[in-house]
Amino acid sequence: MNIELGALNQLKVARDRVAYPTDSTFWSLTNGELTTADSPDAAVFAPPGTRLGIRGTPSLGKVNSVVIGIRNPADSTLFGSEYILEDITMWINELRVAGYDSENGWAALSNMDIKLADVGSIKASFQRQTDGFGSLSSSLGEREQLNINNWTVTTEVNADKLIPERFGWTLPVNIQVQSNTTTPAFRQRVAISDWKRSSVRSMIGKI
Repeated sequence: MNIELGALNQLKVARDRVAYPTDSTFWSLTNGELTTADSPDAAVFAPPGTRLGIRGTPSLGKVNSVVIGIRNPADSTLFGSEYILEDITMWINELRVAGYDSENGWAALSNMDIKLADVGSIKASFQRQTDGFGSLSSSLGEREQLNINNWTVTTEVNADKLIPERFGWTLPVNIQVQSNTTTPAFRQRVAISDWKRSSVRSMIGKI
């Protein structure tokens, strides 16, 4: 028995698109036909007659147990020895996950400090990190799932150096501009197959 985890995400997207109630089970098949055009077809990777169902807003990251059962297709209101499952053999070998995305990420950090004699100075810092970045010993679950772009530029200018000294003025001017952009690899509470990425961007200027 093979289960494509991507099909579960696809089913969640199909359910949300038609605004089906989350407190009811949404099946991939209805009367032998796909419930919606974008519902996953379990017959592609599972035995004939298999259908997928989803209820609520489950997350694969919160799965801590898997239950396998056998259902008697006979009518529960019928009685007789022919409707009783007397001898059942079920073999369960192992559960393994394959075909996961192991794309690597990278990170870089740079700093710059420029002094303009006694007129002032310019300091800049740049940070870039892509999703999938982690230490050499980190597992898939420990790697970052964010794209980060941060930069900061700070200037300190002694404006009084540009005017005659006889005035005796002191005019220090400090300017700081920074940008922090964080883009999650996946939107929260949305299926992985929804490739739209949300971005949170903040621009702060201080003078």
